[in-house]
Amino acid sequence: MASRALTTSTLRHCSLVGPSIRLGAIRSFQTGRVTSLKNTKPAQGEAVAKNADGLTIHAVSRSHGSMHWNIERALSASLIPLTFYPLIYGAHPIVDYSLGVIIPAHCHIGFQAIITDYLPHRKTPVLNVATTWALRAATALTLYGCYELNTNGDGITETVKKLWKA
Repeated sequence: MASRALTTSTLRHCSLVGPSIRLGAIRSFQTGRVTSLKNTKPAQGEAVAKNADGLTIHAVSRSHGSMHWNIERALSASLIPLTFYPLIYGAHPIVDYSLGVIIPAHCHIGFQAIITDYLPHRKTPVLNVATTWALRAATALTLYGCYELNTNGDGITETVKKLWKA
């Protein structure tokens, strides 16, 4: 291991190590790359840790959040061609329905990140739950509105064209 490679004799001859640095602190130093390879699951019989507030810290898998991140990126990347297609080729029902699902989902994920950052559940549990449910209701209403606009109206792209010209 890289952290064990520094021996006492090596440290004595190193000009960068001053007398105020403890050898134990240097030996236990590990880079982010090494710590990311550590097993994050507790061993059998090992208790799950608690933080300073007394809240239980649950073990997290190594790929925690990667699926959420991939979905965010896929939604964001799919908005680029869906935005430019109607500008080049005109309105199309498949594009309108796709925009009617992807835009509300993209906005929902963004607003959920804002709620998670600024109204964390551990500090404001009631406000967090209330805003989360309000966001879910607003997303559901937006999805229904996009559906109605696409089925009974002119479609999203034609409506945006009319609003842009007004």
